[in-house]
Amino acid sequence: RRRLWKAVGKLQGNDLAGFLKIKLRDTDIRVVYKFIRTEILVVVIGARADDEVYEMAQHRAKKEENRYSD
Repeated sequence: RRRLWKAVGKLQGNDLAGFLKIKLRDTDIRVVYKFIRTEILVVVIGARADDEVYEMAQHRAKKEENRYSD
């Protein structure tokens, strides 16, 4: 049985440790998200374009980390 999600970790110089990803195979869409306490933080939903999705995810994750660090 295959699981739907996979850990992202470090990918092409982007540090997304603690984040998970789901890839919708037919559309090549990726969802990058993280569980924070009782919430799910979705940082990006997009089609892959040479790791652009993961670069965008790291940028947005850094922006949001201050909101959840308290």
